Amino acid sequence: MRGIEVKKKIIESGVSFKEVSEKMNVSPQALQNILKASDIKVGVLARIAKAVNKNIYFFLKEYERTDVKTNSDPMSFEDQSIADFLSIISKQQECINELSNTIRIHSETINLIMKQEKGSNE
Repeated sequence: MRGIEVKKKIIESGVSFKEVSEKMNVSPQALQNILKASDIKVGVLARIAKAVNKNIYFFLKEYERTDVKTNSDPMSFEDQSIADFLSIISKQQECINELSNTIRIHSETINLIMKQEKGSNE
């Protein structure tokens, strides 16, 4: 999404650019620089959406959905995103654990083979 479109949506939200920059923990000048970009990344857009207390789909009209929970719902968009990330992290941790176990088994096997070879050479 282009910065100029995001800028218009911020104005539409009724939240001042100063408030948005404060909520994003960036300077007003940094926010203006972000909004000059020809392509705003989704992560930045999500931070802006949170700062104006809107769902990210507020900015993505062509992708507007009615089934997505808004910030006033029990589980906000940000909470859904966090839950999704935690699920991904959990799956990655399972893979890491499996790889660690495989490495441990291979290491033990190599040590055993090296001991056997050392014993047969003596």
